[in-house]
Amino acid sequence: MKRYNHAFDIGFSLESSCPTGENVTAGELIAALKQRVNDLENFNDCSIIEAVGLPWDTYEVEDF
Repeated sequence: MKRYNHAFDIGFSLESSCPTGENVTAGELIAALKQRVNDLENFNDCSIIEAVGLPWDTYEVEDF
């Protein structure tokens, strides 16, 4: 059976004191991303599909 690998993006946001966002730390990004995932778990499947959209890259996985 053929298998495929699909790449998705997830949109999330956070606030900072810098207009360019240059001061956002890795820890802040992880915390905001975790919050986004937690928020999506409380909604229906349509919200998750809306948040990630369609895959932007797909390739066939080779069986070994």
